[in-house]
Amino acid sequence: MASTRVLLGTEVTPKVYNLTLEPDLVNFKFDGSETIEVEVNKSVDVVVLHANDLTIDSASATDAEGKKLKAVSIEMNFKECTASIKFEGALPVGKATLSLSFRGNLNESMCGFYRSSYKTLAGETKYLATTQFEATDARRCFPCWDEPSVKAIFNITVIHSTAMMAISNMPEASIEQQPNGKTKTSFLSSPIMSTYLLAIIVGEFDYIQSTTKNGTLIRCLCTPGKSSKMSFSLDVAIKSLEFYNEYFDLPYPLPKCDMIAIPDFSAGAMENWGLVTYREIDMLVDLKNVSMSTKKRVCTVVTHELAHQWFGNLVTMAWWDGLWLNEGFACWMQTMVADHIFPEWKLWESFVACEQSNALDLDALRSSHPIQVDIARSEDVDEVFDAISYCKGACVIRLIYKMIGAENFKKGLRLYLKKHQFGNTETTDLWNAFQEASGMPIEETMSSWTSKMGFPLLTVGDWKAADGKSTVTVSQNWFVADGSELESDKDKVWVVPMLFGSDKGESAVEILKEKKGTFTVNGEGWLKANFGQHIPLRVKYESNMLVNLTKSIKDLSAEDRIGLLSDYTALLRCGKVTQKDFMQVLNSYGGEENDKVWTRLATSWSIIMTNLKYTKLENKEELLKVVAKKAEEQAKPLFKNLGWDNKETDDDNTKQLRSSAISLLLSVTEDPEIIKEAEERFNEFVINKETPRLTADIQGAVFSLLVKVKGAEIVEKLREIHNGTDESRLRILACSAVAKSKDMNILKEWLYWGLNSGKVRNQDFIYVLRSMCVASIGANIVGGELMKDFAHNHYEEVYALVGSSKMMFASVVKCLFAGLVTREEGEELKKYLEGKKLTGMELSMKQGIEALDVRLQFAERTEVEGITAATYGA
Repeated sequence: MASTRVLLGTEVTPKVYNLTLEPDLVNFKFDGSETIEVEVNKSVDVVVLHANDLTIDSASATDAEGKKLKAVSIEMNFKECTASIKFEGALPVGKATLSLSFRGNLNESMCGFYRSSYKTLAGETKYLATTQFEATDARRCFPCWDEPSVKAIFNITVIHSTAMMAISNMPEASIEQQPNGKTKTSFLSSPIMSTYLLAIIVGEFDYIQSTTKNGTLIRCLCTPGKSSKMSFSLDVAIKSLEFYNEYFDLPYPLPKCDMIAIPDFSAGAMENWGLVTYREIDMLVDLKNVSMSTKKRVCTVVTHELAHQWFGNLVTMAWWDGLWLNEGFACWMQTMVADHIFPEWKLWESFVACEQSNALDLDALRSSHPIQVDIARSEDVDEVFDAISYCKGACVIRLIYKMIGAENFKKGLRLYLKKHQFGNTETTDLWNAFQEASGMPIEETMSSWTSKMGFPLLTVGDWKAADGKSTVTVSQNWFVADGSELESDKDKVWVVPMLFGSDKGESAVEILKEKKGTFTVNGEGWLKANFGQHIPLRVKYESNMLVNLTKSIKDLSAEDRIGLLSDYTALLRCGKVTQKDFMQVLNSYGGEENDKVWTRLATSWSIIMTNLKYTKLENKEELLKVVAKKAEEQAKPLFKNLGWDNKETDDDNTKQLRSSAISLLLSVTEDPEIIKEAEERFNEFVINKETPRLTADIQGAVFSLLVKVKGAEIVEKLREIHNGTDESRLRILACSAVAKSKDMNILKEWLYWGLNSGKVRNQDFIYVLRSMCVASIGANIVGGELMKDFAHNHYEEVYALVGSSKMMFASVVKCLFAGLVTREEGEELKKYLEGKKLTGMELSMKQGIEALDVRLQFAERTEVEGITAATYGA
């Protein structure tokens, strides 16, 4: 795989960057200079570095004997993002230094060295300068070898306004006042690290701080006036770092760890070594009025980023094809550590409901990709910052943990980190460490999960039970979201650990390596495969086994209840089971009181209703009312028991359960008393944002209901809420709720307002767009025409807004396809975007087209199934 990588040459390699930057936050420019200590491995007169959107004004080189060579030419290759510097003579083999001066713009594209704005309490607009370098944007800030395996030491100096502070990965070494009235801040030398992990920030900040029991200083920083919202993140950070120090048996290697909330930020967070950057919504928490989903999100984002300080920063993947080594592990570890800090949240249940589900949904497409994906060019990596690298990668780590046990897993990680610290690795290095720790053939088992795209559907049948034992036959086939089966699919086989559970407990693990196998397990009352949901796959049971499972649904763990419902929802969508079969499963969840299972229930009801809207059935409206009524009947008893308001005796899971029940109920109800109560609570909130009668847990559901039933009047109030708050969470809720309108004029006006008004941050426009797409496929099928018009007529404006961030624009492309409702619209959009000659968007377009086709095939199968109101229990 390594042979396909497009890399810079190794004739000259960097050892130390001595980098000085001077940002100008008035004219939004910066000046820079650097002296790079290099090793010349082969005598050359041309040195090639990465550089993008920079002007290099001068360059020279000095060899080990002190001989200086001037640059005779500097050629920029804009396609390859490189600078070729030709010197007046050849650099001899040995040590040398390169000296460059350069300049660039503090862009507003949220990549490279960029500017971010915020308003003070007095309403004044101010700016800060910050960086976002992953994956390939360090080259937008300074000329460098911008590849993860080319590690070096960084000595950073920043010249800045005295009214501001400068922050980087390391603590300050010195702060000096300059004759021109500016301040010069120099930082201690960094450990050897990759360019994408460097961070430099300049601005006015408030902060709070504390230290771990090991003496590491942790600071949480934000723009002025928001420091009261940082105590939760600081507490999680302290506990996380202390946990990792012990678990990895390798102390955090830096003297400090800063975490900072940035107003404009393209990702959720970035694990820069010693200076982690976050979106405000993913770090700031108002503990007086916070939803449980927000607390859990912030907690797991912090635990995720701090896991990277070891797994990704201390030990780094050799190339972007090993991205999953970073993200898959951190995605798994975030849950493990958050579960350690808040065991009452039962976050492994959430993992099955969210991360595992997200992985399976994307990986069921033929346009998915393997976890270990071939990345030839670094710019191609942006498309695989997705649910495969993160969520499926985490599922594979979870499977290893289950297979080798907690102690062997910890031992293997310690071996891996200590052996490769400050270095780079391939996937096989991790397998070798786990094999050494456990004595088990890890690579043989796991390579089929990392090197192959997709996952199997296990079909369990031929059940024979007697004398406390059961014998079953299990076959495996590639699970594809549209239900298609090609001749070539038959060759795909995974090495599948068979995890069976029954009324007699968990059976010993056996391995399925062939297309079919027979297994004898304990128990004869009911039997569940993939017991505990430790493997990212789907399971289908013969009818008598399914009947026994649904009758015993309350005996299953929450993870297994979520897994069963998730599997059968996917089987319904791909045509492997009928609507009648699916309703047998769904109806067995009566009386459910687990908040994570309820999240899955609400999703399944939504999928049924959305699918009906896609159909051309003559009785579609009647069926929609029947399904809505059934969903309401399932939600109402729980709602009556829990009520609208939080109680002092509620634990966090009860608050989340209330939120899930109310969200489902309000999405389907036409009950005038419920609508009246929701409106009264909303009106109180408009007057007093601190009212306990509309808590953060239920605000979104109430906003959406009232937009749907009240229209323009509520939309205008939500616009005022959006414009009148600096709280990201509330702005996003307002944007999402407006999409529930059934008035196409409202939808169109809001979409264009989000694009052109200047009231919506560039980073948040994706929420406007995504909610409109959800409206198109969920609330208003006619919304497809709106999305089609928007894509064709406003492409340039959207590209100008977020196009510099390939990761964000890939999300835009996926959203546009998600908002379409016919194959013709999909092909038209694909052809239109191909005409724009976009690079790095091919996968997003393929997945968008395929996902649209999956939705349409589901609707077409429903049309011929002959469903009636009785199918849904009417």
